[in-house]
Amino acid sequence: MTRTTASTPTLYERVATQIRDRIARHGMPPGTTLPSATKLSQEYDVDPFRVYRALELLEVQGQVRRLARGRWAVDDPAEHEPLMYRRIADILAAQIEEGTLRAGDLLPSAGVLASEYRVPQAVIRATLRQLEAAGAIVIEHHRGRVTTEKAPVPSC
Repeated sequence: MTRTTASTPTLYERVATQIRDRIARHGMPPGTTLPSATKLSQEYDVDPFRVYRALELLEVQGQVRRLARGRWAVDDPAEHEPLMYRRIADILAAQIEEGTLRAGDLLPSAGVLASEYRVPQAVIRATLRQLEAAGAIVIEHHRGRVTTEKAPVPSC
């Protein structure tokens, strides 16, 4: 059995691509309300959870935004600077600078951070890459991600 190194998109990533294509194909301007997750799940023949995850991914990318009562609308990605992962990186970097997270402290797992900030783990992984690139955290073998002695704030 041969393994491929290229990652295959998950089902919700494929649904996100279909929704993104739908927005572009129909020229939906920002503010246009999308069909409900239930209706989209029927259209794409997937369970509503996958549609919800797809919409969360598109939200992180600035393509859609949440409305009241579980509805979603087309959003303008140009209005989302800094991106969500950068905002979370700024929050964590501030905690490091303030001493709330001290040098050598173990960061919570990506899953815990994703739950805490109510974002997909992909956003947290981007956040952690940003902090690693800035030197605010390092990965220690058999331990995980820890804060560094001198943690600079990421320049976003």
